[in-house]
Order: sequence, then C-alpha cells, then structure tokens
Amino acid sequence: MTRFFIEFLINQVLILNEKKMKAKFFLMGSLLAVFCLSGCTKDDDKDVAIKSITIASSVNDMTIGNETEVTATVAPGDAVGTVTWASANGSVASVTAKDGTNGRTAVIKAVSAGTTTITASSGNIKSGNLSVTVKEPVPVEIPVTAITITSSVPDMEIDGTVEVEATVTPANTTETIEWFAVDGTGKVTVAAIAGSNNNRATVTAVSAGTAQVYAKCGTVESGKLNITVLEPEPPDDPDDPDEDYASDIAGIYYGEGSFSNSSIPGLDGAPVTDVEISLERVDNGTLEMTISANLPALAAMGVPVHQELLSTVTVSSGYELTGETAIDAGFIIDFTITGNVNPADGTITLKLSSMLLDMNLTATMTDLASDIAGTYKGDGVASEGFFDGLNGPITDVVIVLEKVNNGTVSADFTVTLPMVSLISGPSNMSCNLTVSDGYELSGTALMDNPLDDTDTFTFIITGTADPTAKTITLKVAAENRITLDLTAAM
Repeated sequence: MTRFFIEFLINQVLILNEKKMKAKFFLMGSLLAVFCLSGCTKDDDKDVAIKSITIASSVNDMTIGNETEVTATVAPGDAVGTVTWASANGSVASVTAKDGTNGRTAVIKAVSAGTTTITASSGNIKSGNLSVTVKEPVPVEIPVTAITITSSVPDMEIDGTVEVEATVTPANTTETIEWFAVDGTGKVTVAAIAGSNNNRATVTAVSAGTAQVYAKCGTVESGKLNITVLEPEPPDDPDDPDEDYASDIAGIYYGEGSFSNSSIPGLDGAPVTDVEISLERVDNGTLEMTISANLPALAAMGVPVHQELLSTVTVSSGYELTGETAIDAGFIIDFTITGNVNPADGTITLKLSSMLLDMNLTATMTDLASDIAGTYKGDGVASEGFFDGLNGPITDVVIVLEKVNNGTVSADFTVTLPMVSLISGPSNMSCNLTVSDGYELSGTALMDNPLDDTDTFTFIITGTADPTAKTITLKVAAENRITLDLTAAM
C-alpha cells in the first residue's frame, strides 16, 4: 500500500512536471512565434532596390526622321524605381521615356546624320552604352520621261546670246538634263544655267550659218531647236557715200521758234527770232551745229539778246539729231538737243530742253542745190601722182550735179587721166556733195584704181560753184596718191 501510494505520488509529480514543461514550452513557442511574425511582416513592407539595368533592345541604323522603341530590363525583376534615359548627342538622336512605363520603355528619334550612344540609369545604377547610327535618307530616284524645248530663238548675230528653256516631265524628277549643240553651216555653244533640273541654258552664237541645240537625259532626248546666226552688220563707214547721212542734211537753215515749259512767269510762248542753224559735216554720222538766235523775252532778265550755241550732234539713218549745248545767261543753262531733219524739203525741227525752260525751233534750208544743179564740162590738171606718168593734163571732164535736197547734190564725174586712158579709158566716180552757204562744196568719193583692180582711191572733194557764172571749181585729192584740180562750166 505504501508502495502504491509512493508510486502514485511519483506519477503525480511527473504529470505535474510534464504539464509545467508543456506550459513553459508553449509560452516560449508563443513568444518565438510572435517575434518571428513581427520580423517577417517588417521585411515584406520594404521596396526592393534596382541592382542592375540592361538595355534589352538593339537598334539598326536609323534614317533621319524615323523613331524606334527600346526597353530597359532591371534586376531583380521585382525591383522598384524609375529609369531615366539619356543621349550622348541629342543633335544626332534624342531619347524620351514613354509615359506610364516607369521609364522601362523609351523612344529614340533620329535627328541628323551621325553616331551617338544611349544609356539608361536609376540613381547610381547605369546601363551599358547602346550605339545608334543615323544616316541620311536614301533619295527616291524619279527618272525623266520627256523633255520639250519651249523656247523659240530669233536670228542671232555673232557673239550674241539668248536664253532657252525646256520643260522636263515629270516636274518632280530627281534627274538633271544636259544640253548639246550641233554645228551646221554655222556654230553655236550652249551652257546649262545652274538650277532646277538644268532646264535653262544660254546659247552663244559663234559663226554665221545654221546650227541646232537640244537637251538630253540618259536615253530621253528633246527635239532639236534650229538657230540661224547672221553676219554682224558692218559698222558705219565714215567714208561710205551710201551712209553719208550728214552730207544729206548739211547746210544753213533759217527760221524762228518759241519758249515752252518755262519756270519763268510769262515766258511760255514768247518768240525766238532770227534763227539760223548751220550744220557742217564732220563724218557720215556727225555734224558741227551752230545755232544763232535772238531771245528778246530774256532781255528783262539781263540776258544778252543775241545768243550763239555750239554743239556736236549725232545724226542717225532716220536723220534724227541728238546732242547737247548751253546758254550763258550769267549762269549756265544746259540743254539737251533732239530733233529731226527732212532732207527732201530741207526742213529742220529742234527741241532744246533744260530744267528751266525749253526752246522749240523750226527752220528751212535755202535751196542752194537747185541753184547749181546741171551738167558742167571742162578740163583740169593731175599732180602729186604716185608715179610720174599720172601727172599732167586732164581732158574730157564732165561733172553732172543733181539735187538731192536743198543742201545736197549728187555728183557724177567722168575724167580722162594722163597715161591711165591708154590702159582703161576714162575714169568715173560718184558721190554726194554738201552745198553750204556761198555754194561751198564738200564730200568724199571712191574710185577704183585703174591700174590695180584690187585697190581703191578715196578722194576728198572741196570746191565752189558759181550759180551766176554757171561755173564750178573742184579739188579732188587722194592723199599720197594723186590730186585733181578741175574747172568746168555749165
């Protein structure tokens, strides 16, 4: 019994101790669980940092204006943070993060030709370099399909130039055309004018005749443009009687005039009196002009009444006159001279224009030519011949004068020269002679050398006609060749 009790006590003690240990272990386990749970909850709430960045995309060569997307991969995969992008040369290519991607995706835009590098970063974490090359766009070739020369060219003179133009189809072609010249009996050159498609060119005339130009691009060719090049007009020969406009109008004209366009009150319409205009030939296209006139309306201003104006004037083929002169009125008044002469009726009209006033003059030449027109016969003497056989008497002189206008006569000469008549018979020449006041005669004549058909004599003729006695005296001189002194009567 005692033993049974003792065992019972021992078991109770063991049971109690076991319960105490379990309680103790339960408490310790509970505390450890709380600690663990508390620690685990704190670690789960902390952001995972970005440890590395890799640009996952590769970029082929880009063309200016194009765009492409690139992606950045971060590690660890659940890392939190914004990725920032940068270009080493934004003038070549720019890079911009796409909205809503936290910087994980960006757009690269090609700006200009060149090379740059793209990087992605977050804080101190940076990716490697992504190389980007930008190239110029490859042009799209648009070939020429047709060429049409749209210009027409008037006749050209040697050394003249003209611009020609062609229409190129299509208008937006990327090709340029070339120009070519084809010689014919004449020659031209053609040079493209730099510009759109070279569709314009300059043609230069080189030699007289006909030639062609055309345009070409590859196998496409325009039609040929025909061009005619003329020989240039020969310059006026001051000794050519056919162009001796000055001799046709040389002489003295008498008339009157008036003022106009005056800034001086009361001067408009005032008369210019006792007008005498003298034209003296210098060469075929030039005359010395003397205007003598009375200006009574300017007397009140202290200007001398009588004025004499001198000028050298140019005469054109239409007998148009141009020149300049001046009046000394205590101050100089400069005038521009314009006018016209009608050689048929011997009239002249002049306008003298200045900033202060104009003078309008009209005058008529005395009909000197009619007074001396007719046929004269006589003889003469040849001297100063370039060989002795030319010197000596001149026989069978016939001079026929016909009126051209009031101050001009045409003259036909027939003379028999010593020695020359044995070879070729009588010699002949013709010219126009100017008849000036006092029936003074002057002019220039050409005569073939009777001893050399490749040579020509140029004679300067001076002399006087007497309408009362109906006689004429002339000196016909070719310098260093021969001089003829002729006298004849009607």
